[in-house]
Formats: sequence, structure tokens, C-alpha cells
Amino acid sequence: MLKRLLKLDRWLEKAERALAITLYGLLIAAVAVNVFARNLLHMGSPFLLQAAPTLVLWLALVGATLGLKHGRHITIGALMRFLSPQWRKAAVIMTSLAALLVAAALCYAAVLFLQNELILFGALGWRSVCLPLFFLMVFFRSALRCWTQWPPISPDAR
Repeated sequence: MLKRLLKLDRWLEKAERALAITLYGLLIAAVAVNVFARNLLHMGSPFLLQAAPTLVLWLALVGATLGLKHGRHITIGALMRFLSPQWRKAAVIMTSLAALLVAAALCYAAVLFLQNELILFGALGWRSVCLPLFFLMVFFRSALRCWTQWPPISPDAR
């Protein structure tokens, strides 16, 4: 089961990288086209003006999930240096469990937010689907990190 989840995580990482590259390209194109149209044709696009912040949000959240995958997210590492390997492993499990619980709660709230966005904005509300997807990915990666660190104390240390 763990091997399948790790394989899924590797596949998700590839999909996230492709999505990040695509989003970055779309962001550059949207801004360039809007600047060109506004300065040379004297007519900007309200759609492109609204699309840029949405693309930035999506790009930031995809980048954050990739950072979580590679352990490059914000951490408080000073305390970890003073812990023994067994306590460090236990701390990783505890922080992963905390992240898992917070991500679950925020994923639920994000789904409710998405429902409201769809009611208010119709099809344009789908641009907010990045929020529940992000928290779902944080939940998945935190659960996977916790599972790969279990048990907290190795049998050799007992």
C-alpha cells in the first residue's frame, strides 16, 4: 500500500511540475498580451487583468505543495538540531499529524468556499478550486510523511 502511495506521490509531483510550468507560461502570456494591447492598441482586456492574480494564486499554491514534497517549506529547524534522532523522528510525526489535521479542516472550509464561489460567480467560481486541491495535497503529503516516519522509535534504540 505504501509503495502505491509513494508512486502516486511521484506521479503527482510530475503533474504539479507540468502544471507550474504551464501556469507560469500562461501568466507571462496574459501579462504580455495585456500590456501590448493596452499600450499599443489602447484597449486592455478586463479578463486578462482578472486572470493574472488567479494564475499567481494557483502558481503559489502549486509551488507550495512542491516545496512540501521536497521538505523546503518553512520550518523551525533550530529546535530539531538539539533533539536526538529518535526525538527528531517523533517531532516530525507530531508536526505531520498537526499539519494533517489543520489541512483537513481547511480543506473542508475551502470546499464550502468553493460552493459559495460557484453560487456567486457561476463557472468563474471554478478558479477557486485550487484551494481545496491545495489543502488536499497538504493532507496527503502530511499523511505520507507521517506514515513513512512510523514507528517513532526504531527497534534498535529500545
